[in-house]
Amino acid sequence: MCIYIRVWLAAIALISLAGLVLKRWHWSKITSLVLLTGLALGLTSEVWAILQIEYNLGHGGACSYFANFPSWAKLDHWLPAVFEVQEACAATPKVLFGLSMADGLVAVSLGFVVAFILSLISIVSAKHDAT
Repeated sequence: MCIYIRVWLAAIALISLAGLVLKRWHWSKITSLVLLTGLALGLTSEVWAILQIEYNLGHGGACSYFANFPSWAKLDHWLPAVFEVQEACAATPKVLFGLSMADGLVAVSLGFVVAFILSLISIVSAKHDAT
């Protein structure tokens, strides 16, 4: 499961970099923020799956010792140091103030969603006010 979190975060980083490079054009700002919002929502969904496993919520969820990437994107083969599964699922480690990594990911993913939506609203309203 943590491998998929890395994929979502890598995609957010790549789209953010592309957005920075193309920030000169209004359409690229909006496009990147829409994509980033979608990616942040995907990350939030994946974090929820980890929380279900960690806290035995709902249907729980399941892990595999192998990443299930599509044949056209074998990230675990292309970048095994980053995307290869190293161990089976378990409770995430405690990282700060007794909170687990999964707890911290909740804050990060929801923070991304809020920040990207607010940025999108700001850019759209600023362009609207300028016309």
